[in-house]
Amino acid sequence: MSMLEKGKREIGEAHAAAITLGMLKCTNFWDKENPILYLLDVLSLTKLESAIVEFIQDLTSKSDIFCKRYIEGHPVYIIDIKYFTEEIKKRLSVMDIEEVDFFRGRMNIRGLHLDKKTVLIQLDCSDIRRLENKVSKVLNNKTVLQIFPKEEVPPIYSIKKDCMIVHCW
Repeated sequence: MSMLEKGKREIGEAHAAAITLGMLKCTNFWDKENPILYLLDVLSLTKLESAIVEFIQDLTSKSDIFCKRYIEGHPVYIIDIKYFTEEIKKRLSVMDIEEVDFFRGRMNIRGLHLDKKTVLIQLDCSDIRRLENKVSKVLNNKTVLQIFPKEEVPPIYSIKKDCMIVHCW
C-alpha cells in the first residue's frame, strides 16, 4: 500500500479489486441487504461531496459573479436552489439528479443511478460540517455553509428562494 501511495508501483485492475475487497471485508458491507446498491450509494455520496466542493471552489475563484455580495467587507455567495442544481448536475456523472430540496441546515438530493435505480442522498448538519471542512482545506479559508428554505432566509440576504449561503474569510 505504501508503495502504491507514493507512486513507486503501478496499480492494475487486479490490485484495485483486491484492495477494494480487503477494505470491504473490514466493514459491514456483507450485512447489507443489497451490497451493490450500498456501494453505489457510498460512491454517489462521495462524488456528490466532491462536486459541491469543486462548485464552490470555481464559484469563489471568479471575480465577477452574480451571486457574490459583501457583508462587513467579507465575501458571501448566495446561491439559489436552481443555480445549485444546474451546477451540480453538470459536475456529477455517477447519477442523474432529478430534484434538490433545501431544509434548514440540510439538503436532500434525489436522482437515478446509472443503472436507473432511484437514490436519495440526505446531507444533514454533520455532513454539511464535513463539507465545510473540505471546502476550507481546498480554499485555504474558513468557510461556513448555510442551507435555508425560502421561508427561513434571514432578510439580510435579500433573497426569497431556497438557497445556500457560503461565507468565506
